[in-house]
Amino acid sequence: MIQRRQLVLNRQKLQLQQKALKSKKKTDMNVQTEAKSAAWQRKAGKNKEGGLNEKGRKSYERENPGSDLKAPQPEGGPRKRSFCARMGGMKGPMKDEKGRPTRKALALRKWKC
Repeated sequence: MIQRRQLVLNRQKLQLQQKALKSKKKTDMNVQTEAKSAAWQRKAGKNKEGGLNEKGRKSYERENPGSDLKAPQPEGGPRKRSFCARMGGMKGPMKDEKGRPTRKALALRKWKC
């Protein structure tokens, strides 16, 4: 009689453990699908005309403490000269295979280089 009761208890305990594992797996899968890359790496943080939008800049600054990204300075000044000198000399095409401008070309155009 005691052995039978012990078997029933062990079976119930095993069923509870299996339920807990199943529910854990579901929550683990939900976490993986919800985890996204930072906005500055996705379309949501990029400006269509080139560079990052405000959301992208804030996202980058959160991931890289101490950074201080600023909006483009197309009017002129030392930041513009420095950016144009650095980006203008970078290797890479100005258009992709389909003839669309690359991110490099868009950024240079946005800064009026």
